[in-house]
Amino acid sequence: MKKMFSMLLVVAFLFLSVGVQAQFKIGAKAGLSLSQYQTDNPFKEDMTLKPGYSFGSMVDIKIVPFVRLQPEFIYYQKGATFKGNVAGVDYLSKTTINYLHIPINLKLNVPVIPIYFIAGPYLSYGLSGTFYNKSAGLVVADNTALDFGFEKNSFDTRPFDFGVNFGTGYHKDLLAGLITVFVEARFDVGLLDTDNIPDSFSKNMNVGINTGILFGL
Repeated sequence: MKKMFSMLLVVAFLFLSVGVQAQFKIGAKAGLSLSQYQTDNPFKEDMTLKPGYSFGSMVDIKIVPFVRLQPEFIYYQKGATFKGNVAGVDYLSKTTINYLHIPINLKLNVPVIPIYFIAGPYLSYGLSGTFYNKSAGLVVADNTALDFGFEKNSFDTRPFDFGVNFGTGYHKDLLAGLITVFVEARFDVGLLDTDNIPDSFSKNMNVGINTGILFGL
């Protein structure tokens, strides 16, 4: 009888452990970003950081103590700004691409102190985009819609972006951990060429500051 009771305790403990490990949170986040390209564009010396914004939702799933899996679904603005002078003519060129951005990250919560580190791959799909160009004081392209496609030697924008992201953040648990608020810095590095221009490449590179909230279930 005692042995059976011990076995029941072990089974109950295992089921409880599985329940604890399956604990998850859902939440939302929003923030600002600065973007540019890794590129061999001949005008890359004129490239400056382009401001943008992001917002979306996430699921935060406990794997083991201090380690969590965090898929996210984010509306994310990327692109680049070029501003300079060519042959005595001032110009300004901006490309903005609005992505559905899906990172799948592992998050390591540091014991004792309320900070965490996060890293993993991401996949993005271009929902829309615009191109602005001003030369010699004249607007040549006024937020013209970008065309997406895969045709080589064209000026279409490739809709898919894939890369890695990593960052760090501060979190604060409220109501015994049922609510978590956080602020974080994230760095994204694209691995795919975003354009079809011959003998050229442009890969996304972004840094973002976000704040958000998670609700425990």
